[in-house]
Formats: sequence, structure tokens, C-alpha cells
Amino acid sequence: MSAQPIDHTVRQLLRADEIAKKALDAAEGELVGLKGLAPEMRAAAAAFASANELVRSMERALAKETAEGESAVRSLAVVYDELLALATRKAGFSGGAADSFATHDDFIAVAESMEQAFEAAGGEQWAKAALGKLAPAVDATAKEYTEQVAAGRALQKAQAQRARAADEAREILVPFRKAVRASFGRSSKEYRDLRDRRYAGGSAEPPPAPPA
Repeated sequence: MSAQPIDHTVRQLLRADEIAKKALDAAEGELVGLKGLAPEMRAAAAAFASANELVRSMERALAKETAEGESAVRSLAVVYDELLALATRKAGFSGGAADSFATHDDFIAVAESMEQAFEAAGGEQWAKAALGKLAPAVDATAKEYTEQVAAGRALQKAQAQRARAADEAREILVPFRKAVRASFGRSSKEYRDLRDRRYAGGSAEPPPAPPA
């Protein structure tokens, strides 16, 4: 199902679950063609729904960690720029302003170099005072940035799990959709709700082959 928008897959499988429940609740002798497939369809739809909810949760977690990481970087930039002249003049440090770096990784690495330059100054009072400002900001930024990276990896893992769940659901959805068409008709809302959105014009089926 990866060729269609994930939101459509969500709606598609939710509707398949509703139709499967309807089939299971139908009176004896009704929707017989669907009843045999309904339990497996419901199980697959539930597995996908669980995987999708995990992705949504991981997306929210990444958004939170990203905001906190950006805030930490901004705070570090303020301290770094404040100490830049001192580090250059008295600690032999060489580095540009905080906004001159292409990536956060580059900036954090240079801020750590400034920290090391102050540490190398030994027990000088001015170096101790500078470290008292810089070290906590570097520590906080490293922590938040590490958590942001971890959240990004967790999201990627959840997305892969969701993709597998979608593929597994499709294995039952295809025969289930055929049974829905046989039971309700090609023009029925039930069947139309289960069609894919991967071909031009939103058709559920691939375009017909050109005449031989």
C-alpha cells in the first residue's frame, strides 16, 4: 500500500474493519462470502491501526524533542557568542560566530572545542568563570540533541513496522475487497471505500491495456 497516501490506507482499513464486523454480525445465510475472510481482515486492520498509532506517537515525540533541541541550541549560541571574544583573545580559540555554521552538529562540535580551550587554560579564574557558563549549555545541548536523534530513529523504526503491517493487511484486503464487490456490487459504497488510490484519476484499477 506504500504507493498510495498513508491517510487513505488508514481510511481504507478502517472501512474494511467496519464491513468485516458487519459481515460477522449478519444473519445466517447473509454475506456468506465475506464471513470467512472477516476475522482475518479485522485482525490485520487492528494490527495496522496499532502500528499507525505508534507512528503518530513517535511523530509527536520527535516534534517535542526537536523543539527542545532547537531551544537548547539557541541558548548555547547566546553563551558561545558572549564568550567568543574572550576565548579568542585569552584561550587561543579560533572559531566563527554561532550563526556561521552550516549544521547544528558543526556548531556543537566547535562549542565543545571552545570548552576544551578554556579547560586547557588551567586554573585561571577567568577560564573557570567562562566554563561555568559554557559547560552547562554544552551539556544541555548535547543531551537534547542526543534525545532528538534517538526520537528520529524510533520514528523510522515505527514507520518500518507500519509499512510491514500495511503489506500484511493488503494480503487479506485484496481478496476481501473482491468478496465485497461480489456481495454488494461494483457501484456500492462498500466497494468504493476499499479501492486503492494509486492510479491516475483515483481509479481502483490500473488503466486498461492498449488494444493489441
